Amino acid sequence: MCRHVLRFGAMGVVQSETQTTCPLLVEGTLAHPGEGAAREYFILLEIRDTAGKVLSRQSVGVGAVQQSEKRIFSLRVEISAFAS
Repeated sequence: MCRHVLRFGAMGVVQSETQTTCPLLVEGTLAHPGEGAAREYFILLEIRDTAGKVLSRQSVGVGAVQQSEKRIFSLRVEISAFAS
């Protein structure tokens, strides 16, 4: 299954597969409260350093939930060795 992962490196250089770990995996479900019109949602991703400074901030998804609909969201952080 394609996981849409990009790896950057020099062309023509064969890179060995590195061990990847997943120190963070969060899943949650968003459901319409049951009454009224559709509800909009957006996913905001922020990455901060230890001092609290925002290093990156992106909106990664926008949508709407109709009555009786649900959305399931997953956040996964993977870490692998840095190959220089």
